[in-house]
Amino acid sequence: MAAALWSVQPGAYVLTLALAGAAARWGAVVHLRSVPYARPGDPSPAARQRPPVAVLSANLALVAALVAAGAPALARGAAVALGGIALATAALGWSRTRLGGAAVGDTYGFAVTVGEVGALITAAVATTAQVR
Repeated sequence: MAAALWSVQPGAYVLTLALAGAAARWGAVVHLRSVPYARPGDPSPAARQRPPVAVLSANLALVAALVAAGAPALARGAAVALGGIALATAALGWSRTRLGGAAVGDTYGFAVTVGEVGALITAAVATTAQVR
């Protein structure tokens, strides 16, 4: 992650990190709504109760607000958000194939981490492309 942040302007660190985290978590929460829990027995309280649509909407609004906060670099912010969401979704999809179509808490943690790193790499690529 440090290598990805190297090319991000210092004034954009906080916004970039917040956007990467929010976007990656949104991708994971969307899956939590539709993917069954893999372990037999009583799942954790978070997995037992599917997040309401209002939670998904609030997280999406947060991602959109973070993108808009970096208005001069709106295209870069949108790319970072989409990169994080896409990679978190891909990580969950891959994990589900390994777990017979279901997921566990560690799967969501894996997806969020992959999504955050992907978003930061997208930010680095977008910043580098913008500088050239």
